[in-house]
Amino acid sequence: MSREDKKKHNKNKDKKDKPGKKAKKAKRHLTPAPLAIAPPDPAPPGPQGVTPDPGAARRQRDLARARGESADGPRLLEMDMATLETDPDRARLALILAAAQSHAGEIGQAREMAALALHWGAGRELAARVLLSAAQNSLGRVAAALHEDPLPHFEVAIRLVQPHSDAPLLARHRRIRELAGLGLLPEAAGMLQQELGILQAEGPVGDPARLDRIEAQMAEVLALTARQPGTEARKKPRVRTVVVAGVHRSGSTWVYNAARLLLGQSGQRVYACWQADYQPQDHTEADVHLVKVHDPDELRFPYDLILTTNRDIIERLASLIRMGWLKQEPADVRSIKVLQEKLYAFWSRRSDLEIGFEKIRNQPERALQEIAALLDIPCTVKLAETLVAQLEALEQPKAGAPHDPLTQLHPGHRSDGTETQRLAEWIRGVL
Repeated sequence: MSREDKKKHNKNKDKKDKPGKKAKKAKRHLTPAPLAIAPPDPAPPGPQGVTPDPGAARRQRDLARARGESADGPRLLEMDMATLETDPDRARLALILAAAQSHAGEIGQAREMAALALHWGAGRELAARVLLSAAQNSLGRVAAALHEDPLPHFEVAIRLVQPHSDAPLLARHRRIRELAGLGLLPEAAGMLQQELGILQAEGPVGDPARLDRIEAQMAEVLALTARQPGTEARKKPRVRTVVVAGVHRSGSTWVYNAARLLLGQSGQRVYACWQADYQPQDHTEADVHLVKVHDPDELRFPYDLILTTNRDIIERLASLIRMGWLKQEPADVRSIKVLQEKLYAFWSRRSDLEIGFEKIRNQPERALQEIAALLDIPCTVKLAETLVAQLEALEQPKAGAPHDPLTQLHPGHRSDGTETQRLAEWIRGVL
């Protein structure tokens, strides 16, 4: 082959190796369009020869993932593409970012981000889970705005995208953020106080990162409160009615008094009574009506919440015999056992919060904090300990006296348990 022929041959080979216009056009078509996300401010040039911090990228990825788990939409939208592209879980994070953009009304960018997530390997099932998670989060916000419990929606939303995470914990933090975002600042502050109480109860083994998160959320709520305009005069809301129900001798009197003390120390005006004495029309000045009931036909009035209790049925029956409210006869015990099982099933289906007798006996502070959470009352560990001491100090009427109309305690209401255990052994033998 001559020298000129070789030149022609090499030139033709170079043309074949270079992509043509059609190939370039096709390549551009496969590359997602640039996203309208503001890039981060350029870092100042560092001195020559300085080795980059190898942990910086990982810390950025951890921060991005934490933002996604906590549904921090505004901050998630600030995440730069460099952080996202280097994340090994970028497909899932891109879908979460797409959901956040959709919530913010940036529909076009949300579509582009969703397309990028699919391009990075996100499966259709994962995309569906993230979209369902966003829908559940929206339902949670609606529930919070209606003063209903949003936690079930938030937990489902978290488990859909983070099945191995501590969903209850993350849901509680999400509830605080969403309440603050909806302008429900007192409610958000109350939830923060409860989180602090739970963390303090765990003692030195508590998670320091959780404390940092709670303190940061507290600062955010305080800042929002400071920017809130002056509160205008509002109409007095209707009285809230809370029912304490449960099978006889299952701990409902303790729960009733715990709720009564909690509501009273929170500054609310409380009208508390037994259902037969309930006269709501005479106590419209109260903020809360607290009514104790036992039987289904006693629930003859509208209510907002029902607190119930549960106790081992053998101990319940034994306590009824000890109080003199049930004969120590096998036939009577068997008959009442059937009725009590039906009664418990009735209240259990309607309960907003059930407190077990074992928790009342062994963890009264924790039981009290659970009641406080349902009533939207901040309750620290110290306050719980104080109120438990007050509950233990309540005096029961002397033998032969009527029950106390305020505390609902009867003569002999409490005992050391010796007689109850003896009767429980006899009941086990006849059932």
